Amino acid sequence: MCRHFLEDYGLETRIGRYHNVYGPFGTYAGGHEKVPAAACRKIIEAIQNKSLQVEIWGDGKQLRSFTHISDCIDGTMRLIDSNHAKPLNIGSSEMISINDVYQTIIEVNGLQKYSIQFSYNLDAPQGVRGRSSDNTECRRVLEWEPSISFRAGIKETFQWIAKELNF
Repeated sequence: MCRHFLEDYGLETRIGRYHNVYGPFGTYAGGHEKVPAAACRKIIEAIQNKSLQVEIWGDGKQLRSFTHISDCIDGTMRLIDSNHAKPLNIGSSEMISINDVYQTIIEVNGLQKYSIQFSYNLDAPQGVRGRSSDNTECRRVLEWEPSISFRAGIKETFQWIAKELNF
């Protein structure tokens, strides 16, 4: 459709394909949150209610890539400023398992003392086994790729959600 609008009306467009954007000020409850925010909330709630139990959907071995909102904005601005009219992935290629999402949250926020236990709900939605962003074209076209590691981004995200939940 965008190509046709360019051909028919001269309307230039940019098409960013975003991959699992997360970070502070995002949704962290209610069923529409991404895995990083849901994991932060679940860990905080498990500590606050003293159950120290967290349910993970699936077996936790699903692989994903997560893009910090700051990288998403930076990539989007670079795309807007480019003359690239085809779809372009704006995402991280850093693969992380769902189990590692939870472990990273615990590690970078010093929560090991709580000895949180995980259970796996194999009947819950899991999505595909693995998915990440192929950034080959993004590096070529924009000479750019995300710079915020998952460890740094999830620490910032956890701290914001913790403040929101009075933790």
